[in-house]
Amino acid sequence: MRYFLPFILTLFSIQLLFGQSEFPHIKGEILVQTTSDCNISELILSLRYEHGLSTEANVKEQVSNQLSIWKISFNPEVITHDQMLSRVKRNKQVIDAQLNYTLKKRLIPNDANYAQQWQYEQASDNDLDAEAAWDITTGGVTALGDTIVVCVIDDGLEVSHPDWGDNIWYNAHEIPGNGIDDDGNGYIDDFRGWNADNNTNDIVASGFFYHGTPVAGIVAAQGNNGVGVSGVNWDVKMMFVVGGGTSSDALAAYDYPLSCRKLYNQTNGLKGAFVVATNASWGIDNQDCASYAPLVNNMYDTLGKYGVLNAAATANANTNVDVAGDFPTSCSSDYLIAVTNMSQTGVKVNSAGYGINTIDLGAFGEGTYTIARPSTYGGFGGTSGATPHVAGAVGLLYSAPCPRLALLARTQPEQTALLIKNILLNSSVPNTSLNGITVSGGVLNLKNALDSVLNIGCSLAGCHEPYNLAVTQVAGDTLYARWDRVDSTNLYYYGYREVGAPNWITISTPDTTIMITGLTQCTDYETRVSSDCDSADYSNIIPVKTADCCNPPSNVFNNQNNNTNTTAFFSWSHFADANTYTVEFKALSDTVWQSINTTNDSITLFGLDSCTIYELRIISSCNVNINNVYSNPILFETYGCGSCTKSGYCSSAGSNANDDWIETVTIGTINNNTGIDNGYGNFISTGITTDLARGGTYPVSIDIGFNTGPWSTNWRLKVWIDFNQDETFDDSTELAFDAGQITTPTINHTGTITVPASAQLYNTRMRVAMQWGSSLLYPCSNPNYGEVEDYCVNITEFTSTTNAIDRDETSVTIFPNPFNQHFNCQIESKDTKQTQISLFNSIGSTILQINTLCTPGINQIKIPAGSLPKGVYLATISQDGETPIVKKIIKN
Repeated sequence: MRYFLPFILTLFSIQLLFGQSEFPHIKGEILVQTTSDCNISELILSLRYEHGLSTEANVKEQVSNQLSIWKISFNPEVITHDQMLSRVKRNKQVIDAQLNYTLKKRLIPNDANYAQQWQYEQASDNDLDAEAAWDITTGGVTALGDTIVVCVIDDGLEVSHPDWGDNIWYNAHEIPGNGIDDDGNGYIDDFRGWNADNNTNDIVASGFFYHGTPVAGIVAAQGNNGVGVSGVNWDVKMMFVVGGGTSSDALAAYDYPLSCRKLYNQTNGLKGAFVVATNASWGIDNQDCASYAPLVNNMYDTLGKYGVLNAAATANANTNVDVAGDFPTSCSSDYLIAVTNMSQTGVKVNSAGYGINTIDLGAFGEGTYTIARPSTYGGFGGTSGATPHVAGAVGLLYSAPCPRLALLARTQPEQTALLIKNILLNSSVPNTSLNGITVSGGVLNLKNALDSVLNIGCSLAGCHEPYNLAVTQVAGDTLYARWDRVDSTNLYYYGYREVGAPNWITISTPDTTIMITGLTQCTDYETRVSSDCDSADYSNIIPVKTADCCNPPSNVFNNQNNNTNTTAFFSWSHFADANTYTVEFKALSDTVWQSINTTNDSITLFGLDSCTIYELRIISSCNVNINNVYSNPILFETYGCGSCTKSGYCSSAGSNANDDWIETVTIGTINNNTGIDNGYGNFISTGITTDLARGGTYPVSIDIGFNTGPWSTNWRLKVWIDFNQDETFDDSTELAFDAGQITTPTINHTGTITVPASAQLYNTRMRVAMQWGSSLLYPCSNPNYGEVEDYCVNITEFTSTTNAIDRDETSVTIFPNPFNQHFNCQIESKDTKQTQISLFNSIGSTILQINTLCTPGINQIKIPAGSLPKGVYLATISQDGETPIVKKIIKN
């Protein structure tokens, strides 16, 4: 009963023959894990174009805040999924990436003959030896009082079932319905768990969602309460998270228990939840984790770092997972326990996966009896029934009467998780049907596992360092610390210092609490405590930060789809102590920030320039303003760049371009000597462009190149411009130039282009095409002999009564901009004039100066600037008797 995708491979299929996109996944989406210092907006901008076409790359959501995993959408008709993954993985700020696979339940019919919970005890001894285990502990809390939590990730829970007792976990530090993240775990109003599918705390199962209730019942149906059945734990807190429909949903679901356990560790149990295990009874058959879902494996590793083991169900198929793969049970994380399914007769169920390197152990699951919907009980099976017995067993072991284990869980959570896993595997009962096909070769046994825990040595008697040190803020300059008493001492040494300070400040006290005052507000400190009987051994260092920090808001987000030509919308997570926010923004090429104050958690910026890259940052203002810092700047781009780079244009290219081609194109400031482009020349993102004003008329000159010739019959040469920017070339209204049928051996062809007064503003696509032969030439033709070239041209407002052909003013174009090693200064001059090109940095110092003579027509000067540092510069072009022209350029 795991979730699965209905994807069938024949027995001789080899996993590595398939690309990532072979498995069902959400089209046009990938999941990306970035480094902590990655600016996601800059990453998106780097993915925005592919071969001059817009990929429409955009952030859909942050899937995991803990691991910095993002869901990114794009247009798969412009760039394939594998190509996008390849591009993303080359970025130095990307840790890994994968597709967003879709998941589904792995269903097996229930066996109605199994009407009792035989898996705990039965005459054949094919059972968990649960009654002997329950004589030791029935679950609930550790020997030091930590409330144990097991997280079930599934499709929904019947919260109202009468057999939960008080075993459902609730977030005691969250006030429901107030719209505030009260406990600071990154989730708002998560009072009774989390629904990762819709970002609420609605975990209630409805409709056909029934899988999660029996899974959770095996872990945590309350025992010894006179009602129904018992879970593996009579008393444990069961956290429920809805999720697992896709890879992103699974990651988002795991992120919740991770945030809760991480917060618990950081606050020494004052907030969060002591989550020790998660359960996943879902997956994808025949998918190799390392190749297709590395981000989930990374999530398991991170969960383990904070002390959480992860039980996962393998395939409901007689599959060697080592060879065929399975997700997630082929993941290599040390903190994953992969479980196969055992029957009541004590043999592996035939339709259950195996693998000596990947599947850890078996557990009884086929036909087990547990809670069912609605408010009933019934049989449940498959690997979905086996796995929660293992997740529940992890919770039971942590409740052993073993203070040393409980202390290790607090002070060394990662090592303790690995210890528990090893105990489960090493204490399993050897089984012939599992020998040689699983890691342990055995079946889960609760009594053996608890005996192994008690044998590690559980006493804390004698002199040792104090444990359970907890430090909290009282005020901006005051900290309160507490710890548990050590029997063999009457005096403690409490030490603290600012992070980075060379020396500790130490205070002795006979109490197990202390108040430290006179500290610096909003400052990072580290603290420790030792016993007088063993002063050389201190507790683990506990970090803490004094209060009154005026932090910037977190999760500042701009959805590029909400931007317009002149506006952009931003939202962010509220910082509780902030009274107001100052939002600062500027064009990337500018040096002066503009600012707006607001009390809201969102803002719309108006009056922006179109087709411009901006950066934005936010700083909070609080009652106490100490160490105020800006949020990390994020980049965003306004619309108004036109349709030129969009993906809807038809493709067109010549098939045989070695005999004849487009040699030179001259329109406005475009003077492009292109040569042979093998049938298609893409000049969309090269900076070779020109302004064309509404109502203006411009000369056009096109040369045809020949390998032999020129030939004298059946030539056609045309130019189309998408004036209405609908991503199509209308042959009747957007044919800007037509040389007609050329029957003479003429290389150069000239005419004019007139821009309609109704043309849409901003960048649009221009297509130049030529062909030889008797066929007619259309904008989407693929001529047998000839060539096609695409350009961007910028439609502007008509600003002069003078015809565009007769203008006297000097026109300057700089490209590429931004540049790397050099930039080109293209000057269209009416007369022969002395010209000076000067480059200034942001403080007005002259960086370089070039003097040249410009002749009538187009003059192109290549300026080497690769040695300049990154930044914004001003280029000034001065000619005799004319006002200097100033251009902003960016070095990247």
